[in-house]
Amino acid sequence: MEDNFKIDFIGIGVTKSGTSWLTHMLGQHPDICVSELKEVCYFNREMNLSAKYHYKKRQGPFINKDHTKPLTWYQKHFQHCKKGQIVGEYSPVYFYDKRAPLAIKETFPRVKLIVALRNPIDRAYSEYWMLRSSFRIEDRSFEEALQEKDVVYVEKGMYYKHLKVYLSLFDKNQIKVIFYDDIKKRPEAVIKDLYRFLEVDDSFIPLNIRDKANYAKASRIRVGVVMMNSIVKILVRVKMAFLVRFLRRLKINKLLLKIISTKLEYPPMRPETRAYLGDIFYNDIKNLETELGIDLSHWL
Repeated sequence: MEDNFKIDFIGIGVTKSGTSWLTHMLGQHPDICVSELKEVCYFNREMNLSAKYHYKKRQGPFINKDHTKPLTWYQKHFQHCKKGQIVGEYSPVYFYDKRAPLAIKETFPRVKLIVALRNPIDRAYSEYWMLRSSFRIEDRSFEEALQEKDVVYVEKGMYYKHLKVYLSLFDKNQIKVIFYDDIKKRPEAVIKDLYRFLEVDDSFIPLNIRDKANYAKASRIRVGVVMMNSIVKILVRVKMAFLVRFLRRLKINKLLLKIISTKLEYPPMRPETRAYLGDIFYNDIKNLETELGIDLSHWL
């Protein structure tokens, strides 16, 4: 490992907002190298706001054991990168974790940060169905889950609350905010702008730019999706990340997903539930509008 190891960019959020697509588009660029795994989850102390999860009698916090490991452990996730490439990773959990912002700042003070934001109401509902149908750790109705004290679906949508921590530590020009609606409507413009932000050739056009990288899934096998992720982690940790990338090029990962899961079409949110969440998110959205200088009234 090189003594001058550094990270050029880190994706910090947010969950269910196009982060898989962004990582896929970044990874295709010849001048960019993305970590293996996508979500290294090194700088966060807890996993996924785990103190707020109360599913099926499981209660957090669930501590991330990797956050105490040496930087050399983190470096191993980039050992496939070539000289001259800029390197980075995307771990959405960093956006919410209390430890992550300062830990990133102390380790890589000049790193560029990428955050994708989605209407917090839609984002909450999308995550609910992911946990219910893909991971099968949510068995309540969405409305019942929203009555939980300090409910995680709401906390994750308080974008201004979390973003202002990063803005207090990093220069504003180090942070790139991308909106999920723009990814859907004009993906070419989004990725071109992101390439410019990272100072690589913005004329490069990635393949399958209009494909959705991570569609909603319902697991046929109870722990199917979790099992796939665990296998990838094991291969990386035994220095076989090259095998993961080879299988991905052969699209074996997509074939396995088709076997263990099916595409999910979940029902629309109740209008009264949407109105309820709109009231909850209102002040945070208005603060975010002021901070970013952008109109987000279409979120409400």
